[in-house]
Amino acid sequence: MGALRFAPPATGGGDASDLEYFGDASGVSFHSLILQHFFLGVNPLLTGVISLADLPTPEVARGLFDYYFSHIHRLYPFLHEGSIRRSYEDFWESRHLEDVRSSFTLGSVTSQLALHCAVFAMADKLRAAPEKVTHLYYQTTQKLLAAQKVIPQDILQVQVLLLNALFMQGSDDPEESWNLLGMAIRRGYGMGLHRLLAPSRATPIERETRKRTWCACFTLDRLMTVSLDRPTAITTSTATYPLPIALPDEDPSLVDFFNTSTNLYRLLSDGPSDLAAFSFLTLTPSSLHAATTSLTLLESSFQNWLHTMPAQLQRHPSGPNSEEAIVLTLRSYTTRLLIHRPLLSEAIRASHVDAVVPVLPEPSDPEYVRALVLKQQAQSMVGKSLSTTLSTGVESILLLSQTQLTDTLSAGWYRLFYALNSFMSLAAVLTLDLSEYGQISTPREVIIDALHQGREIVYNLGQRYHLASAQRSVYILDQMLSIASLSPSSADAPFVPALSRDVSRAQSPSAINWDDLIQTMDLGMLPTFNFLDQGTNDPFAFLDGTLA
Repeated sequence: MGALRFAPPATGGGDASDLEYFGDASGVSFHSLILQHFFLGVNPLLTGVISLADLPTPEVARGLFDYYFSHIHRLYPFLHEGSIRRSYEDFWESRHLEDVRSSFTLGSVTSQLALHCAVFAMADKLRAAPEKVTHLYYQTTQKLLAAQKVIPQDILQVQVLLLNALFMQGSDDPEESWNLLGMAIRRGYGMGLHRLLAPSRATPIERETRKRTWCACFTLDRLMTVSLDRPTAITTSTATYPLPIALPDEDPSLVDFFNTSTNLYRLLSDGPSDLAAFSFLTLTPSSLHAATTSLTLLESSFQNWLHTMPAQLQRHPSGPNSEEAIVLTLRSYTTRLLIHRPLLSEAIRASHVDAVVPVLPEPSDPEYVRALVLKQQAQSMVGKSLSTTLSTGVESILLLSQTQLTDTLSAGWYRLFYALNSFMSLAAVLTLDLSEYGQISTPREVIIDALHQGREIVYNLGQRYHLASAQRSVYILDQMLSIASLSPSSADAPFVPALSRDVSRAQSPSAINWDDLIQTMDLGMLPTFNFLDQGTNDPFAFLDGTLA
């Protein structure tokens, strides 16, 4: 309130409507008017220097733009191609008119140049170019961002931070990616992106850009939070406005893919769910009902997403399929694994040798039948969830193994995330005594084969992209396979994992008669659960639906 703040009008391709709003009579506007008169529009706090040698020539920039808009833009179409290309050409033309000075102060540079450099860094990082100056572009972006901390925020700064978060995500630095994304989201909130508060003077392109930028923030936020198991920064309630629409000069399929991905990640919870709260140790009829209802709703929403996506984005087993359809399928597999992960985690905790397992009452106890049925219900629900996890993990690894994805739509670090998520889910299920959870339909040899294929995928990604995280992961995966005696030649050998309580038992528990169970519940021995009334002997049959 009491500090001087230099707030020059937007220049260099920006628009004043993108900036923070201050009334004409406000102190910020009054002080800025005076400061602009004294300093001729150049912020005196910006003293850094950028060399033209740090920037690509227009010819090189065109190649970088070409790569970005044919690859990265297809996943996150929140930049307007014509505008950003034109603004960089205009920048170089203005440098030429000023005799192409070898350097210039940051005070004369707008957010647009920072966005250019962020695009150049992303494109150069992913393309197969003989000479790379990726880190030079990224460092230039950071220098420009540091300078912009003392000028009002605008939409371009949010986009720069988004691109930098994506850049660091692919640089084995998830912590820095998380921090950059947080800054982008905070600035987006500050500009009212979550409420579509576009100024009345904004053009249709500017309005659409604001909407897409916030959708990109939401999508990346969900990806980061589920991979790091942290709270979301954008809740579903702040991402419910109308989805983007295609611009007149744009391929509508780009927006279809973007919107379908956004709708997929809306399935993931904003915070702790009833599934995460489920525990065998504190099992009650109400907690089981809450967990099963939550799982039913999530699966129902997931199936609805599958069946309502555009036809050209649906994957067909017989093919051919577009890369967009394959990437969406991989994303859907990963999302489904994440939906079921809380139950898998609880099953692992309950199977640990040190876990305190509730003891059933004596058969003579009036509560025995109630407790037994409740336990069997819980085990049936978890068993169906485990079966879904197995089939989904296997399908994900098979798709990654059989499909030769290019870098056009799926960068190496995304494929690493898909592969590791599937591998660890399969390995986790195999640490359990599955006889406690009913019949598992996925054959054991299929699971083991998928584990080895997953390991090969991670190894190949590490070799191809020089990902240190992939190379470290291969060592860990090899140790896991060795400990479990799962070398390729031992697929038929007895499996004795370290965390299992007693996996040598081959007998399955008696099948539950769901008709009798429902009748028992209707007689008042257990509270009636609506989720059991599905018109089938198996109330969890909805989990057996195919993914694609």
